[in-house]
Amino acid sequence: MKKKPELKEPEVKICSYCGIEVIGSYQYIKTKRGSELYICSKCVNEVMKTAKR
Repeated sequence: MKKKPELKEPEVKICSYCGIEVIGSYQYIKTKRGSELYICSKCVNEVMKTAKR
């Protein structure tokens, strides 16, 4: 009898800046330490505005 392949649950991405679930476009950043950061497009625009000051 063949075993059915186990289905993986979809990975939920949480914005590292605002803490809300990412829906749509996002930026992925992998740090030198190996941490994976996801930032939603709204927060990317906000971070870029504050960085230019």
